[in-house]
Amino acid sequence: MFLKPVRTFAGLVTVDDLNLGRIYPAFSRIRAVSLVNATAVAEEAFGASLARHPRPASLEGDIEGRRFTPEYRSCV
Repeated sequence: MFLKPVRTFAGLVTVDDLNLGRIYPAFSRIRAVSLVNATAVAEEAFGASLARHPRPASLEGDIEGRRFTPEYRSCV
């Protein structure tokens, strides 16, 4: 269960990231990377019968719909 997010995260590092000397995905992709990682962990939890709720039709869609989206009001 703990290795799934690490392996998924490592798989999201692109050749371009590595060529630029990064060992992590670009920060500009943080939301997409987080969604893929969260979906992989949820798949693992459901596969191991550790989830407490019924499996949604689309794990990725369910996670996308529940995650926080920062929206900032302009103060100027």
